[in-house]
Amino acid sequence: MTTSAICPYGSSRSLSSRLNATIYPSWVGDKIRPMGRTPQPYRNGELVIVIDCSDLDRSARFWSEVLGFTAGRATGGPYRRLLREDGQGVEVLLQRVRDDKGQKNRMHLDLRTADMAAEVSRILALGARLSSEQPVVEDGLRWHVLADPDGNEFCVLEPAGRP
Repeated sequence: MTTSAICPYGSSRSLSSRLNATIYPSWVGDKIRPMGRTPQPYRNGELVIVIDCSDLDRSARFWSEVLGFTAGRATGGPYRRLLREDGQGVEVLLQRVRDDKGQKNRMHLDLRTADMAAEVSRILALGARLSSEQPVVEDGLRWHVLADPDGNEFCVLEPAGRP
């Protein structure tokens, strides 16, 4: 049996290019395919967090500042990547959608920080909206629920044991 019979991408392609073809299907396009970066793996590929938004530029500015990530260049398409400056770890992919957010997120980001009050203030100054006037206290944790400019909820919390 030949290698090309085993590997659908053929034996002449490097392992890296075969993995990129698997992880980044053709609809993603070469314009946003990473070069020389180490993605956040999961059992069978790469973990990417996707955030729906209505305005890619506004969301790229907001989430880049919140997370300290760098926004990839605008391609004119419906996606915009955010990565750490060193290219390591999880990718946040912003996806422009036409529909407005209608209800509570079933999945959200938690931003854990040593100084919840300072972090909430910083993120509010970037354009977030506070969804909980008082911190939620549950199971030894304290957090505030915020919403990004598109209404996507996320939490800012202090690790257990903080006053």
